[in-house]
Amino acid sequence: MAKTPLAAMDAIWLHMEHPTHPMVITVSLWFDEPLDLDSLRTILQDRLLRFERFRQRVVPSDPPYWEDAPDFDLDAHLKRVVLPPPGDDAVLQDVISRLMSQPLDLARPPWQFHLMEGLQEGCALVGRVHHSLADGPALRHVLLALADMSAAQADPGTGIPDLLTLPDFSLESAARITGALLEEGQQILTQPARWLGLARLGTGTLGAMRKLLMRPPDPRTIFKGKLGVSKRVAWSDPVALDDVKAVGRAVDGTVNDVMLAASSGALRRYVQSRGKPVEGVTIRAGLSVNLRQVDEIPALGNGAGAVLVPLPIGVPDPVARLRRVRQDMEGIKSSPEAGLTFALLSALGRASPETQKTLVDTYCTRESAMIANMAGPETFISLAGVPLRSLMFWVPALGGVGLALSIVSYTGQVWLGVATDAALVPDPEVIAAAFNDELAELLAWAKPTGVGGSIQDMMELLDQAIGLVDALLEDGEGA
Repeated sequence: MAKTPLAAMDAIWLHMEHPTHPMVITVSLWFDEPLDLDSLRTILQDRLLRFERFRQRVVPSDPPYWEDAPDFDLDAHLKRVVLPPPGDDAVLQDVISRLMSQPLDLARPPWQFHLMEGLQEGCALVGRVHHSLADGPALRHVLLALADMSAAQADPGTGIPDLLTLPDFSLESAARITGALLEEGQQILTQPARWLGLARLGTGTLGAMRKLLMRPPDPRTIFKGKLGVSKRVAWSDPVALDDVKAVGRAVDGTVNDVMLAASSGALRRYVQSRGKPVEGVTIRAGLSVNLRQVDEIPALGNGAGAVLVPLPIGVPDPVARLRRVRQDMEGIKSSPEAGLTFALLSALGRASPETQKTLVDTYCTRESAMIANMAGPETFISLAGVPLRSLMFWVPALGGVGLALSIVSYTGQVWLGVATDAALVPDPEVIAAAFNDELAELLAWAKPTGVGGSIQDMMELLDQAIGLVDALLEDGEGA
């Protein structure tokens, strides 16, 4: 039987598997009409299983490897679930939360689909894929391949083009850094004196290395602590992407800046609702950055680095918070930190599982949340002839981090997903609702009712008016 070793980054996610934090990405697809189970089984057989990895299981040896699963049975990976009455969002939230609390059976190919019937409207298809098999961009490619149009025909999904793809980074440059780290030996991960060996890669790399590993731990908040087994998920109401862009234009910022600022405000509101101090507090979030080329069809596995972004939850004014996020993100975009994080984890993937866990847990003390993104198509797609109404996904957190946020775009709308450890944050729906309130407040500022446009639009009109007056004055003087 053929054996394929796990890539170093994929091995990291395998070794981080723990009963209190299963390393599983969960995706929910909503449809306004029921899906036929037999048609869905045929689609998985014809479109999903053409990806060889979905017919393989992980053998957790040293080093771990993929092998074809003996006696593969598709029915073991496709389940039908009938939701209890009333079949509303609250019921679906509870069922997905219970699924997310459970590890996948690693003796089988590490994925499952659950067809949720009995919804008040249509149905939902909930997929679970182990992170060692695919990251967000790779999983997005798989989901498009399941649709009634091929991934090549599907809209490329430019809803949030600037959120997780930073053009200064690439897997190729990350591989060069990984090679340098391996030359220095694994001691470079714990001995700052060895960092000088990175000098040949440029002062920016050395500075980013120092910044990455020498940051102090994040302040203690309700988002960090001892994790339990039970997880909870929630999602926000949809928001028009054009509205988010309007807020961004008002501060010369991006969709990314607005979403991070609104998320920061939502977390601030949640901490306050729990009666905890928040003034002056800034926490960090590990923001996933896709290192693949924009036009690259992602292979299965993991090709993302990460940057630590400040979330200024201690800033009370939403606009001031947005300006702070925009300023911080400008500096991050020019940093090699994302590629360096990928390189560090790749080098670490060749260490023992015990060393991996110790150093990953140490790194996670520097953050209080994880943030990931999925840019869906701008036009509706369908599965088995049924249009996809909306989608959401949730990523696992590492170490003692009990909060993961997901930003999803599809057909001109955006959503925020929230996944939490129930022992730390038992009610993520409060954060999701607060996110909508924060965006509404920012939109009211950027596009005041009755004014007929954003502040940016008004400034452009004012400039045009001034130009017109100047032209008239010049004509008068000439006459």
